[in-house]
Amino acid sequence: MAEVRNDVIMGTGRSDYPNQINNVLGFPSVFRGALDVRARKITEAMKMAAAEALAKLAKEPLSDAMKAVPPNEYLLYGKEHIIPKVFDKEVLIGVASAVARCAVEEGVSRIGHYDHEAYQAQLRAMIYETKAYEKKQ
Repeated sequence: MAEVRNDVIMGTGRSDYPNQINNVLGFPSVFRGALDVRARKITEAMKMAAAEALAKLAKEPLSDAMKAVPPNEYLLYGKEHIIPKVFDKEVLIGVASAVARCAVEEGVSRIGHYDHEAYQAQLRAMIYETKAYEKKQ
């Protein structure tokens, strides 16, 4: 499409093009956040919270971990980078915590107390510091 128009911003399911749209970006994290707060259902607002978290993450600089993933290119937000990469560990943290927070705010959660920062720290430890997380369990 870029050969035809230079002002096109395109997302596709194909991995050989920039901006791959893949359900793995959303579903695991949406379910993680919903299950962690024992949500009774997944609402439209929770799905919007997930989408907004993905949009916010796309504008963040890539983590050092993602810079090490081939093709080793540092992507900045722009027409070739409007959605986070599938293997970015920050996706789970950002999306799951946004979904969890939304579930609590909407009243569909079955937990009594929710600390957003503590939940994000727990996810971060689980992902980045596996040995430290295992000791806490």
